[in-house]
Amino acid sequence: MYSRYNRQYILKMSSGSIWNIYYNQRSELYASMLSGSNTWSSPVKITDNAHEAFCACIDEDDRITVLFQDMEGNMFRSVLEQDFADTMPVLKSRQKSLYDKQFQLIPLKGQVHVLFTVQHNDSRILSHQVLTDKSLPGTPAVIDYVPSGSSPFAAVVDRQKNIFVFYQLPMGNSFQMGYKKYVHSKGLWSEFTPVTAYNRGCEFPSAAVDGSGTIHLCYQRRPSRQFELVYQQKFPDKNLWTKE
Repeated sequence: MYSRYNRQYILKMSSGSIWNIYYNQRSELYASMLSGSNTWSSPVKITDNAHEAFCACIDEDDRITVLFQDMEGNMFRSVLEQDFADTMPVLKSRQKSLYDKQFQLIPLKGQVHVLFTVQHNDSRILSHQVLTDKSLPGTPAVIDYVPSGSSPFAAVVDRQKNIFVFYQLPMGNSFQMGYKKYVHSKGLWSEFTPVTAYNRGCEFPSAAVDGSGTIHLCYQRRPSRQFELVYQQKFPDKNLWTKE
C-alpha cells in the first residue's frame, strides 16, 4: 500500500551522478551517491531532527534542495553540495504543529517555489513561498482553502514558466475542480478558474505537462456507488479545456 511517509527520492544530476535522499526511523535525513561500482557512498547527514514528510528536487543550478520540518514544526531548506548540506531556516512555527504539510518544490528561474498546506482551525490553507539564495525567505502568501486529505492539490509549470495549481473549491451548491495560475512575470496569482461543471465533489487531482506544452489533468469523482477517473487536457496558449 502506498504511504506518503515511506518515501525516498532518487535524483540524477546533469553530471550523471545519482543521489538517494531518504529518511530513517531515527528521525534523520540522509543523502547517498551511487558510485561507478554500483555501491552507495557513505551517507551525508542532512539533519537528525526531521519529520518524515519531506520533499527534494534538483534546482536550476544543478543542486539538490531538500525541504523538511523539524519536530517542532519549523521549516528548513538544505542545499546539498557534494558531501556537505547547507541548512537554512524557511519558516518558524508559532506553535508546535507537527503534521504532513504536503510540501512541493518547484525550481523556476533561479528561485525555488514552495507550495505547502497549513492547518487553520478546522480548515487547510494552501500557501506559496519563494526561496532565493540572495535574500531571506519571503512571507508566505495564501493561495486558497483546500480540502483536507492526503492529496488536496497538484501543481505543474507551463512553457511560459507559469505555475498552475489544481484543487477543489466549493462554488454555490457544488464543488468545482479548477485552478489558479501564478504568473511568474508579475508575481501574482489569478482568480480561481473551474474546469468542470460537475455538481459533486472531485478529489485527488494529478497533473502533468508534456513536451508540447499540453496540460493533462486527472481527478476522481463518485457520481453514485462507483468511482470515476476523469481526464481533461488544455492545449498550449489556449484557455479552453477539453470535455470530461
